[in-house]
Amino acid sequence: MIEAVLADTKRGVPISAISARFHNALAESIVAVARRVGQERVALSGGCFQNRYLTERAVWGLRTAGSALTGISECRQRRRDCPGSNHCCRA
Repeated sequence: MIEAVLADTKRGVPISAISARFHNALAESIVAVARRVGQERVALSGGCFQNRYLTERAVWGLRTAGSALTGISECRQRRRDCPGSNHCCRA
């Protein structure tokens, strides 16, 4: 992923496009890990999730992954936050 950022920078790709690709790749990685480990509960924790774009893409990906994962905003509405994490999503 870092090599792709560097290559895009050298080619003069606009920063906004590089940023979108980077954050999309992170969101896709989150969904891939959730699928791989087969967990029905996914906790999204840490400062990177203050990035609205990343959080929205990750939640969208989890919702559309074909599994029973739900998004952060739904968990907040239901007040189902997990102890010890900033955000929690349950099936």
